[in-house]
Amino acid sequence: MSLSIVDLTESTALHDAVKQDVQCIPTINELIEINKRTFDKWQGSVEETISVFGTTPAPEYLQALSNFCLNQKIPLDLHILETMTQRVHSDLEHGKSFVKYLAEIWALKSNTTLIHLVWVDDEDMNLIAAADAVVAHCPIAEVVAG
Repeated sequence: MSLSIVDLTESTALHDAVKQDVQCIPTINELIEINKRTFDKWQGSVEETISVFGTTPAPEYLQALSNFCLNQKIPLDLHILETMTQRVHSDLEHGKSFVKYLAEIWALKSNTTLIHLVWVDDEDMNLIAAADAVVAHCPIAEVVAG
């Protein structure tokens, strides 16, 4: 089982299970509780990935999710930097790539799986290696995404 965050700068659809839990815009603590309930509900099921949706989550949220996953001994899957739009968005919002942002807020760890990860530079790759994080990349899908 892993916990997956999907960057919704490119998509606005929420998973039905999450929609049922969210009645209004939740606080960070409420989001973490939703994630924990979702994890508890689906742990051990055939579904091996829980998707947690959000656009550029707050640092406290990412830190809490990272720690939760580390304590549960499961990977934290982050779908990031698949398109140039996501890279530019991160540079504008954080003044740096999302990989550097994760490292800066202590959310890039050995249990982190970075999915897609097309728009990176050498410094990003060095940070990923230093954290002993994992990259999951499908070149054919990335060609289609641009």
